[in-house]
Amino acid sequence: MKARAAKPEASATAVFEKTQVHLLLKGLLDFEEERKRLRKEIQKHQKEMETMGKKLSNEQFVQKAAPEIVEEVRSRMQGVSVKVEKLNRNLTFFESIHD
Repeated sequence: MKARAAKPEASATAVFEKTQVHLLLKGLLDFEEERKRLRKEIQKHQKEMETMGKKLSNEQFVQKAAPEIVEEVRSRMQGVSVKVEKLNRNLTFFESIHD
């Protein structure tokens, strides 16, 4: 027989094989401060992506820079994009919590 408990509000979940563990965050974090921190980090990374996007859209940069440099900027931009996506998911989670 499997016990099934609903995920408590304001909790983080970790999965270990077939087991889920919920950690109650209420009282551990200041949710508004965490939302502010996430927004600030997202904004910083978006500016970084904007700068890299400008480089990559500059034909002179793409033509004159060593191919490995151009590829490094593309790769870094992809990594930052994934990070922003994860930060946005975290922000959505914290915005859904009613504190």
